[in-house]
Amino acid sequence: MTRTLSLLLLPVALFGCELIDDTYKGDTGSDTGASTDSDADGDGFDADVDCDDSDADVWLADAPLSGNLADDGFADFCTSYCARTVTGNLSISGGDTSGLSCLTEVGGDVSISRNSTASSVDLSALSVIGGDLTVYKSPNLTDIDLSGLTAVNWLSIGHTGLTSLNLNALTASGSHFTIANNPSLVAAQANALTAVGGDFAVYDNAVLADLQLDVLASAGGAAQIADNASLCNDDAQAIVDGMSAESTYVNNNDGACD
Repeated sequence: MTRTLSLLLLPVALFGCELIDDTYKGDTGSDTGASTDSDADGDGFDADVDCDDSDADVWLADAPLSGNLADDGFADFCTSYCARTVTGNLSISGGDTSGLSCLTEVGGDVSISRNSTASSVDLSALSVIGGDLTVYKSPNLTDIDLSGLTAVNWLSIGHTGLTSLNLNALTASGSHFTIANNPSLVAAQANALTAVGGDFAVYDNAVLADLQLDVLASAGGAAQIADNASLCNDDAQAIVDGMSAESTYVNNNDGACD
């Protein structure tokens, strides 16, 4: 009797083990939840924490650099970051600026001064400068990308080798705005600039023939366009006539007028 019962129970035991084995091999039963994690760029960081899941070289969100940034800190500044800011000042005196491709905001001043080596500066991602922008005495600097800049306090660009200047994203300058003594500058555009808080001045740019300031409506101080030998004086006068300013001066812009 005992032997017969054991034989009858054996298939049940084997069947039960098979069910248990199937469960461990992937049967999820009633659990229908699915993981939403993904890592499209294969950098080891899922999309929910990766700042750009289409680029394997970056995954970190902004971690502001507290303090100032100079040439010796450029190389690693953007490593792994999609975007980054600086709370203090940015000084460029000749270093390779390709490492600043993620820089979006500087809380203090930006200075490109007495730069004797760099011919090009890429600040295309830079949107806001809380302080002043000074580009000065950099005769070998022929190209600067400020195409993303929307706000600055005092802008001063002089004694450079720049051939063109695109400031078409800039809407306001909180203080003065000066472009002067750039002997190779042919074209300068700031077609979104509506107001300058202080003085506005464009002068002594010998080959400047194309000056575009389509919506500039006011300057808190004086407005001056003078001594640009290749600029049409009538065009300069039209720019100033469209502005409100404490005083105006247009003279010695001797270029041909269409």
